[in-house]
Amino acid sequence: MSKISKVLGSNVRLYRKSLNLTQDELSSLTSIEQSHIARIEKGEVNISLDTLERLSKVLKIDPVDLLYNGDQQANSDKKKIIEKINVLLLTRSSIELQSMFKILKEIFALKDN
Repeated sequence: MSKISKVLGSNVRLYRKSLNLTQDELSSLTSIEQSHIARIEKGEVNISLDTLERLSKVLKIDPVDLLYNGDQQANSDKKKIIEKINVLLLTRSSIELQSMFKILKEIFALKDN
């Protein structure tokens, strides 16, 4: 398949895992067959704009982010950091997570202004 299909697939997998979704869960949320999700993530298929839109909505990102192929090392580093953060968060209570979310929201609001 094309390079862009491989980039798209890798990004779908990255963002899906960052939301702690399985392929089955993503399939249910997008109405895309699980086997097709698997083929998308492997970069084996081209997808329609409709599929791109459904994936990006569920993954809570802009569609262009699924097509972006930044520096491979930067992507690899980002994946590792996201995985480490996910591991840390899984051990925290709901109250702790809510507090962390509020803090992050404030940090991002300050950064964006």
